[in-house]
Amino acid sequence: RGAALLTIPLLGAAGLSFLLLRRLEPWKKQHSRRRGSKTNEANQQALAMRAAYDKMFADFGQSGLDMAAIESMRPWYHGLDVPGLMPWPKLYPQVTPPLPIDAVRLLVLPYEECPTLAATAAAAAADIAKLLSSGVPGIKIFLNARTNLHCTIFHTSHPSDLRPASSTAAGAGHVVAAPSDQGGQGKASNHTGSVQHPQPTQQQQQQQQQAPLRTATDFELQRENDLVARCVATAQPPRLKFERLVLAPSGVLLMTWTDPDGHIPALRSHLRETFPHASARQAKIIHSSLLRIVMSPQLPPLLVQAIQERCDEWSRKLAGKTLTGSLLW
Repeated sequence: RGAALLTIPLLGAAGLSFLLLRRLEPWKKQHSRRRGSKTNEANQQALAMRAAYDKMFADFGQSGLDMAAIESMRPWYHGLDVPGLMPWPKLYPQVTPPLPIDAVRLLVLPYEECPTLAATAAAAAADIAKLLSSGVPGIKIFLNARTNLHCTIFHTSHPSDLRPASSTAAGAGHVVAAPSDQGGQGKASNHTGSVQHPQPTQQQQQQQQQAPLRTATDFELQRENDLVARCVATAQPPRLKFERLVLAPSGVLLMTWTDPDGHIPALRSHLRETFPHASARQAKIIHSSLLRIVMSPQLPPLLVQAIQERCDEWSRKLAGKTLTGSLLW
């Protein structure tokens, strides 16, 4: 039942380190007295998340893609210069500057125990990708494999804010510019609901960027793994409620969720307390990334409208679906 550290390639940048943790404990009676106040807080959190999803939907409908966000993704992927070739993510040594081993570490809720839901999500992604490809010749889209679908809970170390030691000041951050084919700085979109904590000053960022990227030690990784496992052991199994399918201006197709019981926000808060020097950039919504537009011109208004209508169709099909899990990775 001990935690084991795994490294697998997934999504946009490189091999991401995941933590395979023991099963979440069932609901404990000692928590029941405070459930009323927690329910009110969970309701407020759910309302805020729904408002964020509605805003992403409306922003895309009004302005289409955030072209700066699309452009910033190019250096993370192979296969962009070959017509007809689907892009695939670069590994750690292949980005510029290269990232250390175990640079990116996060805790996620996988779709492992909901295979039918994963298959439906993959079908929705394929449908939206087909619609995009038919409307924009030469568009480059990365489709996330259904076996990799997950909701991100917490980053102990983020690609743009590396933390070799997330629980101590010794790992208090190495701010990294988005990779570039020319080594330049990229811009990141905030349309996927990440919350920004206090950022280093410009002088601190320059000093951190000039310093070599340090690899986390085995001791630091094991300590982080043990601390995450302790947080998870006291958490409650989540039961997420599907909200809507959204193509965000960032070019990411999102399956969005709320947590009626507030277990995920509570776990995130516990992790933030446990890891005061973890990455500053953390998700404040609950979502799964189904696909990402990696290269594209601005979408025609009629195509934007068609995509939103198709997303609404899939949202109706997925209405009432829930995502549960007894394991976190």
